[in-house]
Amino acid sequence: MGEYFPSECEKLSPEEKYQQVRTGCRILAELGADFIKTFYTECFTEVVAGCPVPILVLGSSRLPTCLDALKLAAKAIREGAKGVVFGRNALQVTAPLQFQSALLAVVKEKISPEEAVRKYHLGE
Repeated sequence: MGEYFPSECEKLSPEEKYQQVRTGCRILAELGADFIKTFYTECFTEVVAGCPVPILVLGSSRLPTCLDALKLAAKAIREGAKGVVFGRNALQVTAPLQFQSALLAVVKEKISPEEAVRKYHLGE
């Protein structure tokens, strides 16, 4: 497993973050990583297309709501990520078990984030 975490990520412009993640993922794959954890960026489909191994998206900073986290997961999957790796966004919520069930439904069953929030009673 490789993990690409751009240094001083919060100071990068969206374009700089995209460029660093795209290049970093490709290098990790060429160094032998079987899969890579990294941040979602603009033009994420291009990051995925330029990398010969599966990419998992990190949750990064704690997002304001469960719906926001589920939207990130849905967008990442839609744009080619093979999964997500959420820590804070899955555990630091009021109902972690319900959130994780909702996250699984969004990632595996492709239900909408809004439907998952309703189905798993994640009103915040």
